[in-house]
Amino acid sequence: MKRYEWLQREVEAIPRKKFFVFERRGLADLTCIEARYGALPSDYREFVQEYGQAKLFRSVQNPWYNLMVWAPPLAEDSSPERGEDVVRIKLGHYINSGYAWLEWAGGTFRDEGAIFVGLSGQRRKAATSFAEWLKGCFPGCRRLYRKREWDQIMKPAAPFNSRENCIVDAIAKFAFRKAGVTGDGNLLVEVDNRSSLVLSHLTVGVRCKAGMTGSSVLSVSGISPGTTGIIEQAVYKGVMDPHEVELFSLPKPEPEDRPYYRELLEIARDGLCEGK
Repeated sequence: MKRYEWLQREVEAIPRKKFFVFERRGLADLTCIEARYGALPSDYREFVQEYGQAKLFRSVQNPWYNLMVWAPPLAEDSSPERGEDVVRIKLGHYINSGYAWLEWAGGTFRDEGAIFVGLSGQRRKAATSFAEWLKGCFPGCRRLYRKREWDQIMKPAAPFNSRENCIVDAIAKFAFRKAGVTGDGNLLVEVDNRSSLVLSHLTVGVRCKAGMTGSSVLSVSGISPGTTGIIEQAVYKGVMDPHEVELFSLPKPEPEDRPYYRELLEIARDGLCEGK
């Protein structure tokens, strides 16, 4: 029996392609970190070779994921504040217990590759191996969803109706750019509505130089078809430096993305679908 055969069964049971997402990686992606710390545990290397980087258990409240496996992992040097001379090599993150890491000290991994976890400075040994940690997270992840939510996940997403298709087409015809920052840290965003609809909201991608990535909803109800306007919007205020924030277009939404686009949860007003 293959080590991750259980995972393949979990993936095949979900009729939604974005609930579990795997991004192809290979052992070559581990070369740099292994050159410094030695070969990573075999069960983690096997996972990377077979599945790559993983985003698992998409939230129903937002488009982020409750369980992550990173490839390559993230190395965090020892911290004098923690009183340690230990390198933490972060392999992933689970929403209920925080980062999951290996501890490297004295030229070897502690406890033969055991996984340690913790939130906000906490630390505890969670599993004897990466494979044990990953499998152990799955029951807790399933409990994050109410029965009604899980029942929905276990069904294919309904196709877009004609009105939703019109809104999806309109989203692609909005252009926007960051035009400046106000004195109190809000963004000024120039929005060009090249569609034939007025939308109440427009969902855009957000990232910053520190590496954080997310999304934000712009209020665009005042921008009529064929016009351009400037809106003022608080975007990750207090979380991201507004001067380093970059806005970008998200991929075209698909039916299972419906809960994460406010414009698809509301009815567009004051316009007809193009071609009608």
